Amino acid sequence: MKKFLILILFSILIPIQNSSAVSPSLEETIEFLIHGKDADARVTWSIDDCNLTISFIDKFTNGDVYEIHETSSINLNKIDIKSNIKSTKFDTGFTLDCVDVCFKKISKSWINGNEEPSKVTEESEWWITNGIDFQRNRKALSHLFSN
Repeated sequence: MKKFLILILFSILIPIQNSSAVSPSLEETIEFLIHGKDADARVTWSIDDCNLTISFIDKFTNGDVYEIHETSSINLNKIDIKSNIKSTKFDTGFTLDCVDVCFKKISKSWINGNEEPSKVTEESEWWITNGIDFQRNRKALSHLFSN
């Protein structure tokens, strides 16, 4: 009888123990996909109603003073989740196809305080080079789009 009771006890405890693993939140997954291993204070992001906005600000001097502001907007609803996730050129990022234009980037720059004309780029794919192995990016994207 004791053996039977112990068997029942272990059969109850083992599934409870295995189900206690917590999967990453949406914010943690996006943070991982954007920043990869190293968080960069120049890159910030926000998400609202499946629209991901990534902002990048950089200032540098090379004889002249340059300031660059880039804002990328990704409509996650337009990502073609049935297509393959592709690696980037250096295999440390990912590329996703879209069913329509899903990626829009606006670049503004200033040289010595003088504003240059803005550049607008629209694409039907979203790619990031984040320094993370392609297979690990694939797992994170799978998690992102399964929720």
